[in-house]
Amino acid sequence: MENQPGRLHRPGSLIAAHCSRLLFFLQTSLFRLQEIDIKGLHAIKEDEIITLSGIGLGANIFQVDRSAAKSKFCSMPWSPM
Repeated sequence: MENQPGRLHRPGSLIAAHCSRLLFFLQTSLFRLQEIDIKGLHAIKEDEIITLSGIGLGANIFQVDRSAAKSKFCSMPWSPM
């Protein structure tokens, strides 16, 4: 690949740019849970399900472990799954 005039080829700069974007997504309040809404409750209270899930208000949506929450929920004797 030929160098083009006025264009810098710095892989470190590209990596730093991607890292800063990742940090933005993980730290910004734009992607934090502001509300948790549970529907179809019959055997357990909403706050108990939220506690069991391990997911709380303010959690970053990109860091929530949905499969772990589902596993915890499905392992309960009252779970329909």
